[in-house]
Amino acid sequence: MNITELADLFPTLCDLPDIGKPDYMQGVSFVPLIHIPKQNWKIAAFCQFDRRPKVYADGKSYIANL
Repeated sequence: MNITELADLFPTLCDLPDIGKPDYMQGVSFVPLIHIPKQNWKIAAFCQFDRRPKVYADGKSYIANL
């Protein structure tokens, strides 16, 4: 099984017509995986989100990693 992430979708869409992804974008194009499905790829996916409320009483925002 090969794992892709939502962050990989935009780089893949940029890679298909060969327009290149912006440097500030995260994620990896999975076009090579489309061409050769049986290859080593990511073994894990990571997600993070802002907890609610976005700003706590101390004025800071905290990120939860799953």
